[in-house]
Amino acid sequence: MRHKAIIHHKRKESLVEIGIEHVKNRQAIIPTDTKEKLIQTGIRLFSKYGFEATTMRMIAKEADVNIATISFHFENKKNFYRAVLEYAAENCDAYYDEVYENIALAKESGILDQDKAWDLIDQLLSLQLYMAINQPWPEYISLLYWEQIQPPEDCSPLTETVNKKMEGALAFLLTQYEPSLEYSKAILISRFISGGIITFGEHPAFTNYIKEKIEYRPIEDFIKETLKPYILSSIAQYCRP
Repeated sequence: MRHKAIIHHKRKESLVEIGIEHVKNRQAIIPTDTKEKLIQTGIRLFSKYGFEATTMRMIAKEADVNIATISFHFENKKNFYRAVLEYAAENCDAYYDEVYENIALAKESGILDQDKAWDLIDQLLSLQLYMAINQPWPEYISLLYWEQIQPPEDCSPLTETVNKKMEGALAFLLTQYEPSLEYSKAILISRFISGGIITFGEHPAFTNYIKEKIEYRPIEDFIKETLKPYILSSIAQYCRP
C-alpha cells in the first residue's frame, strides 16, 4: 500500500519529548564536577569558535580554572576537543534512542512490513526535523559543522551519530519499505534528506530570510509542515514501481 504524507502531530511530538527526556536523564546522572564544567565550557567555546580559534587560555578563563587543570583531565586540547564531541554525540544518540529501539523491536519481531517501515520513517524524520529546526541544543549543530571543517584525527563522533547512524537507519527503512531498492541508492537518498534537513540548523540566516516572508505563524512549524510532507511524498513517488 502506497502512502500519503500525513503528519500525526500529537504522537510525533510525544516521540520528540521522549528523546529530549532521554538526554535530560543522561545529563542528570553526570556529576557536577570540574571535568563536567570543562566539558560544558568546551561545548560553548568550540561551538562558537571551532577548534583552531579556541585556545587553552580561553577555556581556562571561561571555566575559571588554570591550564594545568585542563591538562590533568584531558592532557591536551585535541583530547579535550574529542571529549566534547563525544559527549555531544552521546547526547544526540540518546535523543534517537526511542526510534532506534522501535526499529530493532520491529525487526526482531518480524513485523517490519511496508506499513511499519513507513511509520518508522515518519518517526525518524520527525525527530531529525525537530533537532535541526527547533534546535533544543543549538551548540550541537554548530559542533557538527565545525567537526566537518576541523575534524579531530581519525575521530568524528558527531558525524558518526547524527549523519552515518541516522542515515544508515533511514536507508535500512527505505529498503524495507521498497525491497527492490538497492541499498547503495537508499543510502544516497538518506544522505540527501539528512543533509538538506541539517542545513537549516547550520545556516540560520536562511531561516531568518524565510521568517521575514511569513509573519503570520511560527517559522519552525512552517518549515516542518512544509518539508516533511514533501520528503515523504518524494520517497513514495521514487519508490513507486
